Amino acid sequence: MSSQHKKIGLDFDDVIIDFCPALISEHNKEYGTSYEMKDMLHFEFEKLWGGTQKDTVDRIVKMYDAPPRINFSPVAGVVEALEILKDKYQFVVVTGRPDTSKNSVVMWLEKYIPGVFKEIYFTNQFHGEQKYTKADFCKMYNIDLFVDDYLPTILDITGKNISTILFDKPWNQAELPHDVVRVRSWKEIVDYLK
Repeated sequence: MSSQHKKIGLDFDDVIIDFCPALISEHNKEYGTSYEMKDMLHFEFEKLWGGTQKDTVDRIVKMYDAPPRINFSPVAGVVEALEILKDKYQFVVVTGRPDTSKNSVVMWLEKYIPGVFKEIYFTNQFHGEQKYTKADFCKMYNIDLFVDDYLPTILDITGKNISTILFDKPWNQAELPHDVVRVRSWKEIVDYLK
């Protein structure tokens, strides 16, 4: 498998950074709720929280540049996995975050996973005008394999004949096409790429 995948694209939130657990914790503090990860059955969080998509996006954007008191940890195993794989593959980040979060993303990556990512692309997916999808970036920048937790993105990229790995989350539980690989951990990604 390793000879087929030279350039690997990674989503940032919930593939590299453990964003959703921190988002849930902050949401519970701010709004007096008691949600857990297992409750997040929809990527469209307004279906759980109520309100509009704009309300949800506003809450999420507020977290992007959150104060240092909020600890955004790496997804379990990502640091070790990228250390193992970084000499065999070129890694890039393609995130749905807006350009305005560039500084916080770069600072976080430099703190936890320095020197691994050659490029970082922002698609502005839920934050106003989106010029390019993640699938577009994968095509433009010759990404051979993409890892994401959002099933519609995975299906879009797979439709462009690019290999994909779906990182298992409560909101992406559905039957997958035969050419999409589901993983539950970074160890499984390392094993798949060996």
